[in-house]
Amino acid sequence: MITANTLEKNINNSEETSKLVNPILYREIYQDLSSIAASWSEEEKIFMALL
Repeated sequence: MITANTLEKNINNSEETSKLVNPILYREIYQDLSSIAASWSEEEKIFMALL
């Protein structure tokens, strides 16, 4: 079963990759997405993890 922990791991993996691309742009996008994701229900987190 995919959980919020899986989503968090995916975000962390994306974080490491994105830091290599453009740290400043990445930080801004990551903060925006983190604040959006904080308001998601468990079902929405699972759906996004599947994308």
